[in-house]
Amino acid sequence: MKIAKLNLWIVMILSLICESSYGQITLKKFDDPALGGQIESIIFGDSDGTNARTTATRKEFNIQENNPYNKLNYQEKGIAKDGSSLYKASRSQFNQLRRVSNNTSHGENNSSENLEARSHAFVSQSGQRAVVSYNMFLYGSEGDPSDQDRVSTIYVLDAEGNIANRFENIPSDAFEPTITSNGKYLAYCYGERMAHSGNDIESGIKIMDLANNNVYFELKKVTVRGLVFSDSTLKIVYSSQYEKDILILDETDGGLYKLSNSPHKFSLGYLKFKNSKTGEFITKTDLIKIK
Repeated sequence: MKIAKLNLWIVMILSLICESSYGQITLKKFDDPALGGQIESIIFGDSDGTNARTTATRKEFNIQENNPYNKLNYQEKGIAKDGSSLYKASRSQFNQLRRVSNNTSHGENNSSENLEARSHAFVSQSGQRAVVSYNMFLYGSEGDPSDQDRVSTIYVLDAEGNIANRFENIPSDAFEPTITSNGKYLAYCYGERMAHSGNDIESGIKIMDLANNNVYFELKKVTVRGLVFSDSTLKIVYSSQYEKDILILDETDGGLYKLSNSPHKFSLGYLKFKNSKTGEFITKTDLIKIK
């Protein structure tokens, strides 16, 4: 793998805040400024109404029309501005969605509570592919969801706008979904968005092999500081109680690297990742292959 310079753009994808396009994919935002630039739909195809790679017509993937959590058999409470459904639901109903037992830390006495449930969508794109993660949360009387009150579904879309890979009802949240441009790998982080609640939330990073939908690599009990794909590499900056480091995945051969030098020798800048002693960018000699 040739790595002369690795420029790390730290991206926290809460939602894409502007309309953008890359090749034949356009992310269309809502017109309503109150929605803060959230994505309404993903458009596949050129402005002339065709897809240049094939003879397929231009296709639009509406985020909320394809939201699997807008079609639940729960008592509906209303509709949010972005089109997502608001529900009243019990923890026993939610646990069925997560495919887990009702014997959670909340106790059976809470299984019949009428709690609020709603979903949030996160969108990103790379090359000729896009990915959407739908996160469903159950909000209890404590205000924030606990580890047991989260479930997510991820759709990976190909260049024609078809769902090429799906991961349904994952028993955790899934934030910052990022796909490599060749469509081989998907990375996302989980847990940390809810950590501020004070609940016991397990956090970490997962990299999925999209050839078989299996976990390619997982790192638990860490917080993601930045996750981005550029220059044929997936870069993940993370920290834990004991270390601060960077993972680099080469999309061409699946090689996974991390820094071989002591993490404390490096500092995180907003735009770049440099050696704080030399001021130089990370090079191949700074890395060690772990997979």
